[in-house]
Amino acid sequence: RKLSSMADDEARGHEEGSGGETKGRGRVQPVYCSVCTLPVEYCEFQPTFDKCKEAVVSNWATYFPDVTATDEITALMTKLGFEGEPDAAALKARSTKKPAAGEDEKDGADASDKKKAAKKQLPPVVITTSQRNKRKCVTSVSGLEHHGVKLADAAKAFGKKFSCGASVVKGKAGQGDCIDIQGDFKESLAELIAEQFSVEKAAIFFAGDGGKKVPMFDE
Repeated sequence: RKLSSMADDEARGHEEGSGGETKGRGRVQPVYCSVCTLPVEYCEFQPTFDKCKEAVVSNWATYFPDVTATDEITALMTKLGFEGEPDAAALKARSTKKPAAGEDEKDGADASDKKKAAKKQLPPVVITTSQRNKRKCVTSVSGLEHHGVKLADAAKAFGKKFSCGASVVKGKAGQGDCIDIQGDFKESLAELIAEQFSVEKAAIFFAGDGGKKVPMFDE
């Protein structure tokens, strides 16, 4: 039997006199689990069953202050499904039901953490600008090859888009190749890289004179 009928029996046991008359103290209120938030007789059907059981055992004196004898505790735990072998219906329910709201929030937090970790692992595409011959500004971009972009194709697309010279420059020792574009196009270049070459915006940075990289796009 479930807790509702058990509670009624306990109420009758306390309320009946020696002649079996009810004193009318009222119906016993259900006891709610602090984990799944349902009445404790439904815990055995929840995917959070193990945590529910731990909570009930830890707070037994609060949940059932009148049940203190060992045999009574064992009997009640068995009736609630916390002791003994679970039936097939309980096992099926635990494996198919959605987690409680708290579990969903935890899963959401874990997914968010994984997403942030994935962003950190993206190879950076770094845009820089520099003055050459004291007048001409040159915009350079490196790291595109790590995102499957062919540098020669990208240089051609940049030159056509900005109507200027754009060429692949061989990297110095230990450095990768980059593309130099004649002019200051860092904002427009970042947009073009994201849209035309499908590079994640989170991977595109601008490096100033100090070399510190800052994201070209807000999170």
